[in-house]
Amino acid sequence: MIAALVAAVVLLPGLGTHGFWSDAELPALDRVLAALGAGMSDLVRSPWLPDLLRERSYAVLGGEVGLRLPHALAAIALVAMTTGVARSRGASPWVSLLAGGFALAFPVVAVAGRTALGNPVAEALGVAAVLMGLLALRSPSLVRASLAGIVAAGLLALSVASAGLAIGGALPLGALAVAASVERPGAPDGERACIHPRIAVFLWLGFVVTLGIAVMLSLRQGNGYIPLLGAAKDLVLIDKPENRRFAAGLEDLGYGLFPWAPLCVAGALLGRRDRLPALWLGLGVTIASGWSLVYGPVPLPIIVPAALGAAAAVEWMQDPRTDRTGRRLALTVVVLGMLVVGKDASRTPGRVTVPLFAFEGEHSFPGQQLQAPERLGRIGSAALWALLLAGLLAPAGGRGHRVDRLLDRMDPARRAAAPLMLLGAATLVGAWGYAQRLVPETCDLLSPRRVLEHHRALVEAGVLSPQLGNHRVRDEGLSLHGPGDVLTLASRRELATYLGADEPRAALIRERDLPALHQDHRQNGWPLFVLDDHHAHLRLVANLLPSGEEDRNPIPGVLFDEPQPLRHPTMLRFENYIEIIGWEVTEPVVRGRKATLQLSIRVLRPLPGGSQIYARLLKDRTSRINGEPHDLTGGIYPPNLWREGDYILHRFEFEAPALEIQPGPHELIVGLRRNERQNFDISVPQGDRGEHGVVIKGKKRNFAALGEVEVW
Repeated sequence: MIAALVAAVVLLPGLGTHGFWSDAELPALDRVLAALGAGMSDLVRSPWLPDLLRERSYAVLGGEVGLRLPHALAAIALVAMTTGVARSRGASPWVSLLAGGFALAFPVVAVAGRTALGNPVAEALGVAAVLMGLLALRSPSLVRASLAGIVAAGLLALSVASAGLAIGGALPLGALAVAASVERPGAPDGERACIHPRIAVFLWLGFVVTLGIAVMLSLRQGNGYIPLLGAAKDLVLIDKPENRRFAAGLEDLGYGLFPWAPLCVAGALLGRRDRLPALWLGLGVTIASGWSLVYGPVPLPIIVPAALGAAAAVEWMQDPRTDRTGRRLALTVVVLGMLVVGKDASRTPGRVTVPLFAFEGEHSFPGQQLQAPERLGRIGSAALWALLLAGLLAPAGGRGHRVDRLLDRMDPARRAAAPLMLLGAATLVGAWGYAQRLVPETCDLLSPRRVLEHHRALVEAGVLSPQLGNHRVRDEGLSLHGPGDVLTLASRRELATYLGADEPRAALIRERDLPALHQDHRQNGWPLFVLDDHHAHLRLVANLLPSGEEDRNPIPGVLFDEPQPLRHPTMLRFENYIEIIGWEVTEPVVRGRKATLQLSIRVLRPLPGGSQIYARLLKDRTSRINGEPHDLTGGIYPPNLWREGDYILHRFEFEAPALEIQPGPHELIVGLRRNERQNFDISVPQGDRGEHGVVIKGKKRNFAALGEVEVW
């Protein structure tokens, strides 16, 4: 009950404050609306029980809360059952609560509990079937065993109705067979559980038969949907099976359990209680990975065994029988694993922030607006430091060093409780950061609700016309949250004509169309303002700026009619395209911290689309900062739209590596990239040196040093 209460406090508040995530949640909403009588088409089939629960909830509550509440309750049940399983296996109350904390901190639980993504209903029913099956098998009373068995069979049937025969039926049977085969929790060495060996054999036989039926149906399945399997084959994988590898399931494991995945695996292998977490975890990953090769990515149903593994690792660390040297070795391996997972989080934040949705690429994930790499880094760092301190404080056997002998003087009760408190705090910090920060903000950035509500408020205030122009926006949420009067503007000319009228008008456009619209606005002189940029890819634009509103157009911050003065004047021309006439870098550049580079650019003619700029800090070829090229103006105003006489202020924020570079003066090396194989040539200076200390680097005249920057 305590675990369920904590999970409810983390998951339930503000469940309906963030709008429907169009690409991810609207397919589930469409099925619900169709079941309630709305005329819908192109519906995606799915198992019926989760849809039924969402339908009943939506019919009563409506809105985002009605669609998401079944998922939230299932996630709370998973956290509570994780704590209950740990307690029933002999763990202490505090370790059991910590197991629930690990489950709550997993990104898959936060995402599934705050949105309509994933399938926590099926996983909760499968775990409940396993628990009731164990209760039936170990009950000394025939009547109680029979009743528990009937309930377990019913829960297993509901699990199949929620996830199909393989994941909803075979996996719970396999987990139950594993639990029936391992040694009894807390029993003396060598004593078996009070389960007849033949029952375990029958369970394994049921698992094999169920899985075999699922495989047989899959082999005979065409392109249609089989309700017993709860899925239709992924047509993309049928044509290109190389797009999904079996090992991708291991990647999903690391992303879905961030940052605790290494600790979960280590605990599953090192736990002294029994092999249940390891076998259950391996079985879940294997079945789900094999399933995904045919039916596409599926949420790994391994929340409970993974959390049990993490709790087992904590128990192993705190066990006085654990040798100090072995504990340090295991802790080192886990820490290194967490550092690798943390590196992946900074490289692909979309896969870690929302592990239940496959983005087309990191460019389609609003990582910059969310500051996702920094937030994930803080969550990972909190977990890492908590684990290191817990390992330091946990008692262990073997010969101790001076620090260990000093810690041995602490009160035993406080020393035993400190690791659990540290790890518990880290899990709650991560769970709250995901459930109340990252997930809601991601939904808001990918839902048009806030933008359209802003437009509605301006219409009700009498500032804007009720009609909203729509230029190339195909977001399905527009029909759900938008006004009834929407005018489709197919071409850029129609959009410019619409906004160039005298009466107040507004339109919804894609972010990528804003630069071209801004160029038309500059040429023809009609007013243009960006009223709302809360969506990651959409913008609300208008031809007037209402009182109290702020123009959120970023282009005037990089495009000017006059040069912007910077600290260091310079002169560097790339062919007959652009001239760099000034530069400035935040000084001193400190290792491990961020700095900002600014370049003042005079435009001679438009650059080819896709051109990028190099801006490196280099010292003696052994210390390099920011070696890769990056987009001019950060993509705010593409260089193919630049015109003669424009002045561009290019800003770029970078982070100096903490360890890979040397302190001291670094040269600022600048180059201009035409494409992946070719750079622009430098035409001014014509010799090796030019004005303001510019020095050509290399014989090909593609790079030049503008000056020096101090790095500390």
